[in-house]
This record gives sequence, C-alpha cells and structure tokens, in this order.
Amino acid sequence: MTNETSSIRCGKCYAPIKVGAGRDGDAWGSCPVCRQEDRVDNIIREAAEYSLDRMVSDTLSGFQEGELTVRSLPQREYPWIARD
Repeated sequence: MTNETSSIRCGKCYAPIKVGAGRDGDAWGSCPVCRQEDRVDNIIREAAEYSLDRMVSDTLSGFQEGELTVRSLPQREYPWIARD
C-alpha cells in the first residue's frame, strides 16, 4: 500500500513523497519523480531540520542592520523538505 503525503516534498524536485512499507517492514518514502528514497523517520527528521532552519532564517532576516551580529551559515541542500 502506498500513500501520498502533501506536507513533505522531495528536496530535489519538490514532488510530494509517496509512503509505503518496505521489504524490511519499515515505513519508507520515495519521490515518484526522481526516485530518491529513505526511511520515513529519516525523511521526517530532514524535513523538520529544513523547517527549523527556515524559521531561524526568517526570524533573523527581520532584524535591522546593526541590531544583531550573526555569522552566516553555509547553505545546505535538504533531501526532504516540509511544504512551504
């Protein structure tokens, strides 16, 4: 059985992931477009990290120049993202 989720998307092509049971009995998610796949627990962790990074970035962008000194962080590519 495979279900599509619209809240988590592939970080490469932004397609909604499909979730189903793998041969090992664990829940797996995959992108129907680029075929990237991983265990659902890893997908959820990556999407949560993406959301947290976006939230921090959005918060810091609201400060006026000089109000806060922030060291720039390297940009990261996420394999899985939470829908914007």
